[in-house]
Amino acid sequence: MYREKTFLCTFTDKSEIRRNAHLAHNSNRENADLVEKCKNMIDRYQNQVNDICIKLSPPPDYKWSYLCSEIWSKFEENEQSVYDLTNKLSIWKRISHDLEKYHKNGGFFVVGSMFNGFGLNHSAIDLSFIANFKKLHGANKKKSKANLSDLKHLFTNNEDVRIVQVIKSFIPILRLEDKSSGLHINVTYNTLPYVRNTYLLQLYSKCDWRIRPLMVTIKLWAKHHKLLDSQKFNSFHLTMMVISYLQCGTRPIVLPNLQHLLYENLASVRYVPNINFAEKIIIPFQSANRQSLAQLLIGFFDYYVNFNFQNNVIALRKGNVLPANFYCKNLSNRKFHSEFKGNCLKIEEPFDKFNSAKSCDKKTLEAVLAAFKESCVKLKTSSDLKSIFHATDGLAEEL
Repeated sequence: MYREKTFLCTFTDKSEIRRNAHLAHNSNRENADLVEKCKNMIDRYQNQVNDICIKLSPPPDYKWSYLCSEIWSKFEENEQSVYDLTNKLSIWKRISHDLEKYHKNGGFFVVGSMFNGFGLNHSAIDLSFIANFKKLHGANKKKSKANLSDLKHLFTNNEDVRIVQVIKSFIPILRLEDKSSGLHINVTYNTLPYVRNTYLLQLYSKCDWRIRPLMVTIKLWAKHHKLLDSQKFNSFHLTMMVISYLQCGTRPIVLPNLQHLLYENLASVRYVPNINFAEKIIIPFQSANRQSLAQLLIGFFDYYVNFNFQNNVIALRKGNVLPANFYCKNLSNRKFHSEFKGNCLKIEEPFDKFNSAKSCDKKTLEAVLAAFKESCVKLKTSSDLKSIFHATDGLAEEL
């Protein structure tokens, strides 16, 4: 579902091109600033943990159906609490201290669910290793893997963590495990777009009280059905699909296009050292949508069961779903055309515009959609959340 007026948008913005060129020129300075910032930000965030863990409450007059109550209970049982975040920050601080003994020109920056508002109490700690090098984004797979191998050697025989594996995905991942808590630590190399995306998702999590319980329930459901895979279909792809549904698949919309609504705020985070996850930002939007949690959950499954994945691009940057042919024709950077033309799942990366789901194959997408369809039917029939949390065969463990 998409709105015709957005078809007239242009994808080539000369001011944006100039800005990106300027940022690329100053990328080495950005990394240097980040390395320095990594050293003092942990203590600051430990003192502002309550500003990061913001929980929006339902309105007093909200009418709770049985399914709505189940969704809310599932959320409260599994959400990342202040205690959980405090513990994860301590682990981040501990391994950062270990790293400083051997690597003075690098540091860890938080990415993912720990700060994006959709974290679970048992979610992994996702960190990006930021190094003071001239190349910024770590998009070169071989270079990323080589540098993660160096990090792997640094953590060999470490008394705080054990090495699990290096995961060979589009962006290689070094997986560690904290010995004291058993929590996984996923380390990527120079993935600054991940930091921007974490900040954007955190803003979305603050827009409406329903989005966090809905997102947490869907993530738990996907984990239960073993649908998430670090290489083909991961938690980020699922999160983007939920947000896109709330932008395009509901009437009235539940979520706005924040990259349009908060353009000035989000333009500044192109320079990653400007990001402050504890910053209090007023979002000038209030949804007129009054659908219940139950209606939104069933609607999510139903929306994607009937979604045309072959011909549409999910684009949060435009707050819409765009026809793939139109999208490719107007995309200013031609090197991304192949990523959107032939792939079965097309999810635009919100800032860098490449297809973040280009590794998803037909078999994986079909398995995800089959689970969507089955759960949609069961919820419509039973109105019982337990009906969709059952034993099943799946693809792989969650990232």
